[in-house]
Amino acid sequence: MNRGALPSFNGKSSMAVTTLTEEHQQAREGCVYFILDDWCLLAATGKDTFSFLQSQTTNEVVNLAVGAGLGNALVDRKARLLCNFSLHKTSDTTALILIEAHQRDTLIHQLKEYQFREDISWNTEVPFNFLVALQGPKSPVLLERLTESGPGLHNTNDVFTANIAGHETQVICKSLTGEEGYVLACAETHQSDLIQAIQKAGESVGIIPIGAETRDTLRIEAGIPVYSRDMDKSHILPETGLEHSSVSYNK
Repeated sequence: MNRGALPSFNGKSSMAVTTLTEEHQQAREGCVYFILDDWCLLAATGKDTFSFLQSQTTNEVVNLAVGAGLGNALVDRKARLLCNFSLHKTSDTTALILIEAHQRDTLIHQLKEYQFREDISWNTEVPFNFLVALQGPKSPVLLERLTESGPGLHNTNDVFTANIAGHETQVICKSLTGEEGYVLACAETHQSDLIQAIQKAGESVGIIPIGAETRDTLRIEAGIPVYSRDMDKSHILPETGLEHSSVSYNK
């Protein structure tokens, strides 16, 4: 596949080929998008969801408001990092977890190992299984156009439900590049509608898709670590750079 060009759903390239420099500049000054096929969502549901996660993970989750979220992690008894993720409260009994796909099984296995009588069910087949990231300083403008809503300020890791291109879409406020950004999640059957809506709404801000190389450069510049590449289970949490966003010492 050419850099900066995603296949459209009629078999043709959806946008013109771009260079790494053009992709980088647009991400830092405008808005870009990329498909998150290496990330996934899973859901935890039940009356004990947040009390259990409070006891098993590194951050403070029991006091989260509905619609709020935070960075989080799982460590072993020696404080070595097992996986990192973000958690988003969609109701009093349900949390969405956004995690890199290769870490999902580790997270589920570790949590289930310590789940005994707690009322929690784990769903790895959530209906919002197609993820795309909008990133860049103009991404809030684009999101307003996509959702046809007025301006709204959202904190990092907040989550809300929007209607985009006629379909229910989960929106998570999350930077993957160091710029303002969002992760949009819809049913896989609606992926073409979502991508086309993004392209149409983003025409005025010059939105372009970016490739993996640019995406990696942006997150390295922003100091965003990736598990198994920049950190692994040989590291304790303070060595990873996640301590400021994924740990509460007041639990």
